[in-house]
Amino acid sequence: MIAPRWLALLALLTLVAPVTPAAAQSAAPTVRGLEVVGTELRVVFTDGTHLPRDKLIGAVLTFVNAKGMAQWFRVDAIEVDARDDVGDVLLYSLTTPDASGAWVPLCGPDPDGRHLAIPLAGAWDEDGNPVAGGSTPAGAFTPALTSGALGKCVRFGYKPWKTVNGACLNRHHAACMRMVRGDYGGTGEPFTRDGMRIDVYRPGQHPGARQ
Repeated sequence: MIAPRWLALLALLTLVAPVTPAAAQSAAPTVRGLEVVGTELRVVFTDGTHLPRDKLIGAVLTFVNAKGMAQWFRVDAIEVDARDDVGDVLLYSLTTPDASGAWVPLCGPDPDGRHLAIPLAGAWDEDGNPVAGGSTPAGAFTPALTSGALGKCVRFGYKPWKTVNGACLNRHHAACMRMVRGDYGGTGEPFTRDGMRIDVYRPGQHPGARQ
């Protein structure tokens, strides 16, 4: 389970400018910023094009966290989540320099022992609630760690960027987060424990324990 303060630390991120050979060429368009489409992290250029996904691997990106401190992370790998039937959930392996300068995983280990993140547009507060657009800077996104409720609920199928039958799934995602965290009173206080298994199902769907 990811600690609320860690969610808060990563909540508000600004636009980034990776160093790539294409961006360094004088004839090439300059970097306009960064956006998240679904779960794909895109470096966008001034001509409206964006860096191909495979070209982002190895890039070092600069961001500003909620405390106004500049930080860096490197994209080491990108893969499609094999558990997702639709194939629109991307998993990112991200590393960040520690005090010694060594690159270490940005994310803690998930139930599979992997250190992965799912980019999501927008921000979430310490209680796991989406932050209203007026309180979120343009281009803000959150690396939803697969070790925490935010990322787990995306992998359970509650994708906050999607709309089904006219209903946005962000509220379903928020409800899932409260379930995963054991926030039974909706107060932001979790009552779960690490390793707790949960039966996640909807009407007409066979229950299945998830961790």
